[in-house]
Amino acid sequence: MSPKRTTVQAAPRPDRKADLLADVMGAAAARPLPASPPQLPVDLGPAPMPPTPLLEVKVTPLRWSLPMVEAPDAGIGLSVRLGPVKVSLAFG
Repeated sequence: MSPKRTTVQAAPRPDRKADLLADVMGAAAARPLPASPPQLPVDLGPAPMPPTPLLEVKVTPLRWSLPMVEAPDAGIGLSVRLGPVKVSLAFG
């Protein structure tokens, strides 16, 4: 009589993808979800003030010009030149 051969089957090895997925799912379940940071009140500062009108009168006796209407040097408004006098009205 000859001895019987028995074959031993190895336990199935888990594939790497399943192994990594199990590790990630275990780690995610172990830690709590992060809470959102508390909302801090935002200071908007004082309310904006309306622009201050600026009236400017320049007299240049040595520099005469033809009558003209133009934009002022600063801000939004109107400027009028008439001879040696320049009158400007500007906002902001």
